[in-house]
Amino acid sequence: MRVVHLLTLLALLSAGRAMAQTPQAAALGYLDTLFNQHDPAKAFRLYCTPDFHHHPQPADTPAAAAAIMAHNITAMTAMLKRYPDSHYDIKQVIVSGDMVMVRALYTGGPATGQIIHDEKHGGIVGPEIGQDVVNIFRTENGKVAENWEVTQPIVKLDGVF
Repeated sequence: MRVVHLLTLLALLSAGRAMAQTPQAAALGYLDTLFNQHDPAKAFRLYCTPDFHHHPQPADTPAAAAAIMAHNITAMTAMLKRYPDSHYDIKQVIVSGDMVMVRALYTGGPATGQIIHDEKHGGIVGPEIGQDVVNIFRTENGKVAENWEVTQPIVKLDGVF
């Protein structure tokens, strides 16, 4: 009987928010929920600190942090509606303490299909099929506190992935 009550209590405590998790679980949960499940509100609620920073945006008060979070959710929701085929395919994860680096192939996003120009190597290379993305996360108490990323267009899958 106690086991059932404990499980019920744990389910109630975890409803609507993630329980403490490893830095890797927080980063991967955030990316999957955001880009593969297309649920920005859930991603930010479950996996990010209330004062989450993206390319660290200055937020020196709780109200400023809440406004930035609301903007992030609105912007990502609009982008994912516009690009419903957006998908993050995780290729590599490196963890060091509270820092997590994730390398992924991002497809179906805003740049997909754009023609890539490379004047150094003969002009037009071809249409972009995705982006090689490296996200760097700093976590705090099992949640993502900061996120930076760098991207590189991928023209063809020539052994890179």
